[in-house]
Amino acid sequence: MRIGACQTREILGDVEAAVTVIQGFAERADAAGVELLLFPECFLQGYLVTGQHVHRHAFDVRSTEFAAVLARLAGIRQMLVLGLIERWRGRYYNTALVVTGGRVVGGYRKTFLTGGESVFTAGDTYPVFTYEGVRFGINICYDTQFPQAAAAVAAG
Repeated sequence: MRIGACQTREILGDVEAAVTVIQGFAERADAAGVELLLFPECFLQGYLVTGQHVHRHAFDVRSTEFAAVLARLAGIRQMLVLGLIERWRGRYYNTALVVTGGRVVGGYRKTFLTGGESVFTAGDTYPVFTYEGVRFGINICYDTQFPQAAAAVAAG
């Protein structure tokens, strides 16, 4: 399996621009035979962890508003691991969403938050995903400093 890690310029609060960047990377990935595309932490709305930014830009991934984003991603061949700011039941999460064919397969909520990420609620599960016969899990940034995060993924 070929995996593409997409390092991009930071885009703050402009989801339309972020989706356009995703589409551009997907086109280039097609030519390179990439099957799984990974995007940075909070990429979709930008990694700015102020209460104002998070509250204004967070998505409920089950909403019609987010369905419009998914519709724009539907034509992408690759499976995506997409960092975003998620809103769920009045809480905010630093989430890596797994998307294929414009539909959500699942997601991972960052479990180990830095002191500057107090606006987020920590996740408490380590889901494992399968794509093209390869099983994988996700850790986000600071999670990698804690062996129990990798061990939880490996146990899955």
